[in-house]
Amino acid sequence: CPHHQVLHRDPLCVLASVAKLTEILRRPFTRHIDREQIGAEISARWADGAERMVAARASGAQILHLHYHDLVSAPMDTISALYAHWGMTLGAEAEARMGEFLRARPRGGYAVHTHRLESFGLEAAALRERFAGYMRAFDVRPERTGSSSANVTASGSA
Repeated sequence: CPHHQVLHRDPLCVLASVAKLTEILRRPFTRHIDREQIGAEISARWADGAERMVAARASGAQILHLHYHDLVSAPMDTISALYAHWGMTLGAEAEARMGEFLRARPRGGYAVHTHRLESFGLEAAALRERFAGYMRAFDVRPERTGSSSANVTASGSA
């Protein structure tokens, strides 16, 4: 049976980033970008994927579930846990090289971007409700709470 790893992250951060990336990729090929259509498409696609992940977990499929928060706050601990879970050995040289890479590239070498869900016709409260089951099933923490603002900050994204 193949090994599967899933990295879980707050869907609102992912959706804002994917919507912006989709807009950027479509722009050279069309004169009209419908941002609300992009928002509807990606939110439906990601909701379907979230439901499939919940179903796969219930089926007992062999999947290692990791959290984005853990990966960015303690990357080497997360990598070590991944290796241990699959019965693999993380050699000292590989661990040292990974550590060097991480130290040289804060946030993976990516800038921080801020995207607005609202610019793609998406509402944070509705998305929180839509993805509540997924977030509960995998203990995914919201990355931004509080105000009604739909600003979402994401590292390593468009």
